Amino acid sequence: MSDLTTLRFSFTTIIEFAPFGERCSEYLFCNRSNQLFRLGWVGALVAACLSGMPSRSTTNQALNTWVAIPNGLALVLLQATIFKPRMSNVFGPG
Repeated sequence: MSDLTTLRFSFTTIIEFAPFGERCSEYLFCNRSNQLFRLGWVGALVAACLSGMPSRSTTNQALNTWVAIPNGLALVLLQATIFKPRMSNVFGPG
């Protein structure tokens, strides 16, 4: 059951990140970058499918770490904006 869940999660992540990545590349580099992004995306998927399992899990761990770093940094930099209004709602003003 765990393998089926992992497979479903992986498949939906691939489907979800393709248009999201296209929009990001379009915003950062212009409309012409979509074709280059699509080629890179398909190339990365093919390379991931052809690689062995140990390299896939190592790559997966590295990519998850790189995704978590900006999120953690944003929480640290925005903690006053995020937590101060919430704490005043919980504990009252002051």
